Order: sequence, then structure tokens, then C-alpha cells
Amino acid sequence: MRSQAMRTVGFGLLLIQLIFAHAAEAALIGPDDPWTRDQWERESEKRVEEAFPDAWPRWQKNPSTLGGRAGFSAVVSGKSPAYPYGYGAVPRGRSGVRIYASITGRGWEVQPSFVHLNAPEHGSKDAPDGSALALDTGNWTLFAGWVPQWWGPGWEGSLLLSQAARPRPTVGAILRGTFFGSHGWEARTFLARLEHNRPVPNPLHWGLRLTARVHEKFTLSLSRVAQICGKNRPCGLGQWGKMLMGLDNAGQGGITYSNQPGNQLGGISFRWRSPVGQKDYALYLQGAGEDEAGKLPSRWFWLAGTELWGDSWRGFIEYADTRAKAWYAKPELGTVYNHGVYRMGYRVWNRPLGYILDGDSRMLSAGGLGSIGDYHWLLVVRHWKRERSPVKRWQSQVHLRLKWPFSRSIRLEAQAAIGDSGWASLMISMDQDMVWK
Repeated sequence: MRSQAMRTVGFGLLLIQLIFAHAAEAALIGPDDPWTRDQWERESEKRVEEAFPDAWPRWQKNPSTLGGRAGFSAVVSGKSPAYPYGYGAVPRGRSGVRIYASITGRGWEVQPSFVHLNAPEHGSKDAPDGSALALDTGNWTLFAGWVPQWWGPGWEGSLLLSQAARPRPTVGAILRGTFFGSHGWEARTFLARLEHNRPVPNPLHWGLRLTARVHEKFTLSLSRVAQICGKNRPCGLGQWGKMLMGLDNAGQGGITYSNQPGNQLGGISFRWRSPVGQKDYALYLQGAGEDEAGKLPSRWFWLAGTELWGDSWRGFIEYADTRAKAWYAKPELGTVYNHGVYRMGYRVWNRPLGYILDGDSRMLSAGGLGSIGDYHWLLVVRHWKRERSPVKRWQSQVHLRLKWPFSRSIRLEAQAAIGDSGWASLMISMDQDMVWK
């Protein structure tokens, strides 16, 4: 059985090599690779006319010629990868394969993708994760598919939208421009459909994020996310209007438990590069409110960090506290990501849509990433506590991730987490590109 599988994998790799031979660029870039994000941030520091890249996916200008790409990856792990996990494609299951293709043209991309997972911790064994259609005109981008997303400046987590859970069928739009002639801004929105097997089947997941580079060194973002509709729940224009106005709690303006429009959170984030001096460092903060008070978020929880970088490396220290009223003397437990109507809460497949450790958690992380030629490394030390976990003590972990080229088209990636929730994995990936003149 195993030898047959290896022969199939080998044939697939050979077939891809024979068909594809030239270079092309992908267009829609997801939150899959921390080294790619590092490169985008370095380039963005020099371009104040563009919004800072702290939300993904992003559109990368692709060649005007018609191009194609096909890829294959296989991963095996000693046991199912455990959490926590930072920015990047989160491992799913004990082993798995992914096959994808991509065709790009001037301002568009089509990317079918298929994954098969052995013992996934959530979701289906077979799924179109990573499949996408995208269209770009320069000032706006439309996308649809099973597209992963990430909102926020953190390297270890995001409070409102992260890769903690696998992607859902989603449609989205990104609009970009400048104000005052040179300062970049960006607006993005999406609508996704959540799974059927939950107390309220198939609710919709909506989000809106506005980002402005208000100063060369300072980026400010406002975000809003909500769960609304679903089987046997009202879903008319009135419900959407009340949700958008922040009227979502029973007892307000004729709202009852039965017609309550949804579960929503609001948030703010900023990134401030070198507030003192001219060294290469930045401070960042993300906050989110779980409930509505006076049509504004309340019961805030927070993520804060600092990062510094050199020519070929970047380091960060980050702390997150997802208890409601996190920085009060007595934080409130059992509130963040929970809801009375949508009883699974702000989750999908029982995995959080926001911070990867879920609500009522705290984590301190220190890490770095960098490159030596074509060899990439990432090292993170984590110390965390989950109030609702059977393990009541603080836990610690050291996570090492290495990626290097085996050949021009084949790459290897090894990961290991030592300590609490330890695991290890090895992945081989291959892709080849071509361009039609």
C-alpha cells in the first residue's frame, strides 16, 4: 500500500516536471509563508502610497503574459500538529497531500486546489482548501473560493481573523487608493458560509476592515466582523441594517432573542515604525471588543508586540490576552468568542475564527525568522495558559521551522515543536511554472 502511494507521488512529480518548465508569478498571495510576509513588509516601508500589508490575501502584480503553474506537496507528522501556531499555513492532520494548478493572466487568476488529510483535527478529509478565483483592475481586487485570510499586525496571532481554522467558501473584495495625494488606504470586505453541523447551521460570516497609512510611519486599521443569518434565523435587510448599526442585543429597540441579528465583534489596530529615533523597529497593537455598549465595542481583549529587523532577519516579542476586560484587575471569563444564539460562538468546526488559542487565553512569545541565501529559518519560544483547558498550569514550547531548496523546483520543510504540545513534521513540495508567449 505504501509503495503504491510512493509510486503515485513519484509519477505526479515527474508529470509536473515534464509539463511545466518556465517561470511565472502567482497573483493572489495568501497568509501562508512568514518569509514572504517579511519581504512584503520590507518593500512596503519604502512605499507610503500603499497601505501597509497587515491583512491577507494580497494581490501581487503578475505578468501581462498568460502563465501557468502546477504544484504538489506532501507532509507527514509523527502525530497531529498541536497548537499554538503562528503566522503561516497551519499544519492539518497527521499527514496529507495537496495538488493545485494555477493559470494567471493580466489582472486575473484561476487556481483549483485539492487537499487530502489523514485524521484532520477538524473539517473534511477531502476539501478544496486554497482554491481561488481572483480578478484585479489595479484599484480593486475581487476573490472567491476557499481562501485563507489574516487581519492584523501580529506574528503569533490575530484576534478577529486568522488561520486557526481551515478556510471556508468565501467571496471578498479589496479596494485601495491614496488620500492627500500620497498616503495609502485600503478597504476590504468578505462574506463566508460556515459549516452545517452546528447549533445554528450554515450561518454567514461577514467582515469589513478599513486601513489608512495616516503617516509615513503610522498605520491605523478599524475592523468589524459578524455572524448573521443561518438556518431558521431571520436574514432580511432589516437584520443586516440592525447589525451594521450595532443594534444586536436583546432589549434594544424592539430586539428580542428570536430576532437578534447576530454575533459581532469590532476592533482596532495600529503599527508604529520607529516612534523614537530611526532604527528599524516597530510597535504594534490590536484590540477587539466582544460586546456592544453605546454602539461601540466593549469588554476588550488585546494583543501587543514589538518587532525589529536587520538585512536578513526579523525578531519579535508579542503578548496576547483573550480574556474579556483583559487589562482590568479582574478579567471576565467565558465571554470572548461566545454567544447565546450562535452557541458554537465565533468558531467554525469548534476552532476559533480569531486567536488560535481561543478565548480566555494568554500567551507570551519571542521569536525570529530570516534567510541565509535560499535557506529560511524561524524560531519561536512560547509560554501560554488556557483558562478553560484541562491543563491549568502555564505551558512552554520551542518551535523550529526550516525550509530549503532540494532542487530548482523541489523544496523541503521541516518543523519541530519541543516541550508542551510537541510535534514534528516533514513536508516536500514541488511546483513548476510556464509562460505562454
